Amino acid sequence: MDTADIEGAQPRKRFVIARGPGAKDEPIEGARPRPHPRVRFDNKPDSFNVRDIDGAKPRTSMFRTRRRLDPLDPQYVLPSFEPLTYEDPRFIRDSINVDDIEGTKPRVKRQFAPRDSHNVDDIEGTNAAWKPHRARVLEMLRAQSGSRKADSLDVSDIIRVGFVSQRCSDPLRPIYRVNG
Repeated sequence: MDTADIEGAQPRKRFVIARGPGAKDEPIEGARPRPHPRVRFDNKPDSFNVRDIDGAKPRTSMFRTRRRLDPLDPQYVLPSFEPLTYEDPRFIRDSINVDDIEGTKPRVKRQFAPRDSHNVDDIEGTNAAWKPHRARVLEMLRAQSGSRKADSLDVSDIIRVGFVSQRCSDPLRPIYRVNG
């Protein structure tokens, strides 16, 4: 719709920009800068041009389709294939089998008896019936003398079962005995 011929139907221009020679009379010659000369950059090398290769540029106007749509009677074309048949190759020889050449088979693995690595009977103090040297010496002395006096570290007379302490062991109800 064009409204150029109707007065007041278009917005009014607030600013008028005058460009070009003679558009506005300049009071002083050279008061404005000279226009920049346009330089053409058409001297590019033609190595990137692919116009001569068919299909290298898109052809939007050349797109054609064979697709036909009928929503009432749709015809779907599904992809299909034909399986290829081939003949099995004739067996000539097995080129990997080299059993007829001496030295190409691996040797039979030698099986060694497993070692008893958990046997530590030769190390002193590793079995359950072991006693330290001092205990063995005391046992020998007792057997020779037939008494318990040979053991200077025997404290069984102090801590025997019949010993009961007279000490008060209840801190909330202490019992004090003075001189008696």
